[in-house]
Amino acid sequence: MKTNRFIITTTLFLLCTLYTSAYDFMVDGVCYNIITGTDNVEIANPGYSTPYESTIIIPATVSRENKAHQVTEIEDRTFSNTGNLTSINRD
Repeated sequence: MKTNRFIITTTLFLLCTLYTSAYDFMVDGVCYNIITGTDNVEIANPGYSTPYESTIIIPATVSRENKAHQVTEIEDRTFSNTGNLTSINRD
């Protein structure tokens, strides 16, 4: 009985971690992470659930909860799983 409960609990935990977001927030289809210790953000890898497609426009600043964040970085491998991405432009 304890073994079955452990297996079920572990399986549920692992499934939940697969569906957590890999980014802090999204605006206009672009994912962002807040850079620790700053008000700046980086463009984040959206993971497999919402890959970037078509054209991405990277703004100089992005607002979240009435606070402006300067976009200063792009996370490693952000655009690696983008099958239909045709261009990346800076606003």
